[in-house]
Order: sequence, then structure tokens, then C-alpha cells
Amino acid sequence: MAGVSLGSMPVGFRFRPTDEELINHYLKGKISGRKDNDGVIPEIDVCKFEPWDLPEKSAIKTGDQEWFFFSPRNRKYPNGQRSNRATVAGYWKATGKDRNIKSRSVSGENLIGMKRTLVFHRGRAPKGEKTGWIMHEYRVTNSPEKIIDKVKVDQVCEQFDLYFLVSIVFNCLSLCLCDAVETGRTCDLITF
Repeated sequence: MAGVSLGSMPVGFRFRPTDEELINHYLKGKISGRKDNDGVIPEIDVCKFEPWDLPEKSAIKTGDQEWFFFSPRNRKYPNGQRSNRATVAGYWKATGKDRNIKSRSVSGENLIGMKRTLVFHRGRAPKGEKTGWIMHEYRVTNSPEKIIDKVKVDQVCEQFDLYFLVSIVFNCLSLCLCDAVETGRTCDLITF
């Protein structure tokens, strides 16, 4: 898939969708089979790549330190609910609690999805070393029937729990601050 370069966009363009837009427009669109967003957010298995290899796989080529992907959900066990988030070099570890994403509408706020934050650790648990790579994992909480019309319900039910939308962020500043406090060294900002 060819990427979209900044040169083809108006000056000042940034792809900065809100959490609500990511769930309602992109993730629900992917689940329901809409093809209108295929060129914007690519589908890759983020756990088959190291986080530092992901920026080049993004469809939108910018200087921003955030990249978006659809990722299939990998189960740790065939009949279990736990996701497998291990890569060759490390693993993604959940931090904090899941946050609700609500849709603001005339009828009030409705829960439409959840957002989980994960941090990449090099090595294996429990001795992995924390890095500056952060993943925000978005998932839909509505039932498939609420996403699309009744005609496609069976097709959507099969895909409903198969995808996440993920945002990968490199946060060198937080990593550098932690490293500076522990070692007394400073770091050079990394560019991609």
C-alpha cells in the first residue's frame, strides 16, 4: 500500500482524529466492511513487528510521532479472551485501567468503545525494560446490531471481536526524563 505524503496535503494538515471519530468512523467502518477508509489506516498485525518498525508501515507519512493501524486480535489461548501481545524483542504491557469512550449526541452521551493504554517493554516479563513506545488500543463495545443494518448482521458478527484500532506513539520525552533521573544522562530526541 502506498503512503500518503504530506506534500500532497494542504499546509498544516494533520491526521488527528478524536477517540470518538476513531471508534465511530474508522473502527465501526472496518467491522461493517465499508471500504471508504482503506487507504487511510492500513491493516497489519502490530505484534508481528517491533514498534520501531511500525512508522514505515503507516499509510500517512508525516513528521508526527503517532501512527494508526487496524490490527487483528490475537488470542493467547484458542478458547480464551486474553490477547497475545508479545513480539520477538519484547511485549506490550497494559498500564492503568481501560477508559470509556462516549459519543456526544443530542440524546446525551452513549458508551461506544473502550481505550486501553499499553507500554512496550524489551525482553521478557517480568524483567522487561520499559521503552518510550506507547500503544492506545481501541475496541467497540456496542453490539454488532447497533453498528449496521439487519441485512449484514451475520457477516459483522463474525468480525465484531476480531479487530482493534491501534495508535502507536513514540514518547521519547517521558523515557528520557525517567532515564535522566535514574542515570543523570540526557538523551537526543529520535527522529524518523
